[in-house]
Amino acid sequence: MVFGESDANFQPSKSEQIFLRKQLDTKIKGKRLLVCSGGADKLVPYHCTEPFLRFLKTAASGWYEDASVSVEDIVYPGVGHE
Repeated sequence: MVFGESDANFQPSKSEQIFLRKQLDTKIKGKRLLVCSGGADKLVPYHCTEPFLRFLKTAASGWYEDASVSVEDIVYPGVGHE
């Protein structure tokens, strides 16, 4: 929905920001997100979600800051997919 098959772009251009803002506004504008991950999760390893979370955190503290999105990302070491 956000990146398609492309890699995450942590510094989108102004035109990319316009597109991304439309997508994000309909889903997360004004939301507080709490993401809890198990550091030892083999079903959904944290490294699979980390690029998207890094994108969200970068956007929420930068070019998308006016949308009042909060992202708290907690990884619990030694915890699997439980």
